Amino acid sequence: MAYRVGAEEAISQRAASQVNSCVAVIYSASQADYVLTAASSMAQAQEPVGLSIATAASPGDPIAIQTEGIGKAIAAASIGVGGRAVVASSNGALGPVGASPAAWTVGVARTAAAAGEYFSVLIDPEKVGN
Repeated sequence: MAYRVGAEEAISQRAASQVNSCVAVIYSASQADYVLTAASSMAQAQEPVGLSIATAASPGDPIAIQTEGIGKAIAAASIGVGGRAVVASSNGALGPVGASPAAWTVGVARTAAAAGEYFSVLIDPEKVGN
């Protein structure tokens, strides 16, 4: 599966802390226009911005974020095609929606993956549950 990133689908931000590639990111609550890796505990309350395209090694480094289209993500757990993908680990990796009463999903899996594998996801943030 090819990953398509056009100029209209990516935004440039600054990293509030180290951010690895292909993980979900959210906006920093303390610094405008800065993003940080979304942890599963944060994903329940805050809408994801999108997926990181590359790694930002240090705070303040520029980082490109894909906000729409088909992106590349790392699986924290097995996920099937068509399943809504939610942040499922502290490192921003994605997995299927679980029994959580409410969470923000990043999008819909376009390919299946086992834990640790890369997969395609249609970026489409949506609140599920209560």
